[in-house]
Amino acid sequence: MDTVHQIIESKQLSKVIKLPKSLQNTLVEITIKPAAKKEKAILTRSKLRAKLSGSHTELLSGILQPKMDINLDEIRDERRSKL
Repeated sequence: MDTVHQIIESKQLSKVIKLPKSLQNTLVEITIKPAAKKEKAILTRSKLRAKLSGSHTELLSGILQPKMDINLDEIRDERRSKL
């Protein structure tokens, strides 16, 4: 696991995080290391639909990838027919 140690002015660090008064206007040592190694899960369209299936959000699934070849009047008609 890689870590980085650096000594900097607390004024520079206070732009990023709030420091207690005891650390203001001094040199501070910071250590940076990864919090956790976690791979981001890939959510495919089929997994998303399976997750939403049967829920009240199922109607919203069409919003995820709008049709680009449809004009505004057709969108309005489609939405009105669902009411």
